[in-house]
Amino acid sequence: GVLLVVFKALAWGYLGLLFPANHGLRVMGLFGCVHKTVAMGIPLLEAMFSGNPNLGMYCLPLLVWHPAQLVMGTYLAPRLKQWARSNETDQTAGRP
Repeated sequence: GVLLVVFKALAWGYLGLLFPANHGLRVMGLFGCVHKTVAMGIPLLEAMFSGNPNLGMYCLPLLVWHPAQLVMGTYLAPRLKQWARSNETDQTAGRP
């Protein structure tokens, strides 16, 4: 869980440098940059370690990581949605 928070914090800071004025892109990048799914990871691990008796152990971190991302995303999504929408409202209000 700690690594997930660290990676998300690093991604958030880097995305702030790339997209300082567009909060929607920062939110999209936060979830897209660090989100790895079981549907992508298991076949990849199987291709890399086919026939290896430790394949199950190699899959274990992914099977823990993915649910942790879902829990964190569930917590963050409503807050980030509100933050991104407030930026859209601010940008629309500033237009002539």
